[in-house]
Amino acid sequence: VGRMVNFSIDEFIYLYHGKALVRPMEGGEAIFHTGDFFFVHKGYTGEWEISAGPTNHYELSVITTARATPPESPKLPAPIMLDKDKLSGIDISFDENGLYEEVLQDGIELTISVQAETPRTKKIENVTERLVCLLSGQLTFMDENGEASKYHSGDFILFPKGVNGEWTSEGHGLLKYISVQKS
Repeated sequence: VGRMVNFSIDEFIYLYHGKALVRPMEGGEAIFHTGDFFFVHKGYTGEWEISAGPTNHYELSVITTARATPPESPKLPAPIMLDKDKLSGIDISFDENGLYEEVLQDGIELTISVQAETPRTKKIENVTERLVCLLSGQLTFMDENGEASKYHSGDFILFPKGVNGEWTSEGHGLLKYISVQKS
């Protein structure tokens, strides 16, 4: 069992293997399992217990390299599971351009959103660094050198800051993904 006092970062976590039991100083405990996406707010204080059986636990963890100053006396919640109903896409309502975006967590250092679009090809230029996790559909990204990479549901993609290229989304009428980027 580890104890955290004023956790120094915002952290997005995808748990590949194992279980995390979290007991915040205030509020009830939470349990996260393999396959869960969750968010830990900068400033979290409480206990954190990892279980993985006879093997190590595995997680994908996203943080920023630059620290932001937390607000004075913030009232921060315990680590939060990303809303599975919102990730499922059952309430997606596209705008007139065939796009959808909803911020799930707006932290001090990281912003997590679920985004979707109808299939399309578009140029992307000077992108801000972000991690994308495809929830449904298929994405082909062709960089400015003509190198194409194809991604499928369940894949994680890191788009470096300033990347340029062509983004082609495909799928049964929908490309849906989680976007994690600096706030």
